[in-house]
Amino acid sequence: MSEINYQCFILPIEAIQFCLRFIADEETYLYVMKNDNIMDIKEYEDSNDNDVFIKGGFTLVLSSQIIEESSMRPMEFYKKYPNSLLFDIGECNYNTLKESWLYTLKIATTKAINQRWIVVENELKEIMLKGGYTVFIPNNSRKLNRRLHYTSRVLGLYKDGITLKPSTGENIYFELGL
Repeated sequence: MSEINYQCFILPIEAIQFCLRFIADEETYLYVMKNDNIMDIKEYEDSNDNDVFIKGGFTLVLSSQIIEESSMRPMEFYKKYPNSLLFDIGECNYNTLKESWLYTLKIATTKAINQRWIVVENELKEIMLKGGYTVFIPNNSRKLNRRLHYTSRVLGLYKDGITLKPSTGENIYFELGL
């Protein structure tokens, strides 16, 4: 079975719109996980906290099964739903966007579901632009990064001055385009 591990820059609302495309069939469900709470995306859209869709800092969960519990710790979730596709959405504010991460768990057990998630990953890759530089802040050195992936909307924001940061760490940032 092939594990999915794909990092990219995508706006939170773009990620939601992208994932919504895959819940048309009755075999895929979309949830939002934030602070150990898991909610159906429709319920979340009706909640008072839906400005999180602009700010990021949540995980989108594509699942082949209905998730019954609304609150559980991540390790409990991973054990109970190992065949889910997870999309950690980076935080976004007016001057910084953090990297997002699409992944499956190493403990996934169902090959058919994994094949479905590979289709999702491939479609995400198709909408991405590629290439740029990693800049190391301590010495301001630049290194070519062909594995840097981002949407055209992120490129536009970058040109307007937004800073692109990794999901963890503060000593680097990214420059888009080659």
